[in-house]
Amino acid sequence: AGGKRDHLMRWLPPAAAILLTLVLGACDSPATTRDEQEALAAAQRWLALSDSGDHAAAWSLSSNLFRMAVSKENWDTNQTRYYRMFGVPDHRDFIAAKFTPAVPRGEPGDHVVIEYRRRIKAGDTILEVITMKRSPDGWRTAGYLMLDEH
Repeated sequence: AGGKRDHLMRWLPPAAAILLTLVLGACDSPATTRDEQEALAAAQRWLALSDSGDHAAAWSLSSNLFRMAVSKENWDTNQTRYYRMFGVPDHRDFIAAKFTPAVPRGEPGDHVVIEYRRRIKAGDTILEVITMKRSPDGWRTAGYLMLDEH
């Protein structure tokens, strides 16, 4: 199990754990704003592409910084490996979506940080954190992070 947990942590952007603590810790209620709802819908579409195995399409819908940080080929290879290791989720439990006007080491502009809890093959759970960035054509994935809850 230690090998799986060593591979669980992926950073895009690198300061996501600090951001997660700051942003999600500030959540007052489960109510979401229109920006948060729109970003959440875009994140769900992005996750559906990945869950269906179309990692290249998900990569294409990501932000410029995301695509510069990882090549389409590396993204596809890594995602295929992670889905094989952890399984395709049959559902995710939504935890929070929080608007923020900036993220550390991220692209300038509005972001929404979204958190889900997901069960993996081994019966454990992980947190999935998706950072969405507003772009002229809608919300795009700017970061994706998997964190071991244990």
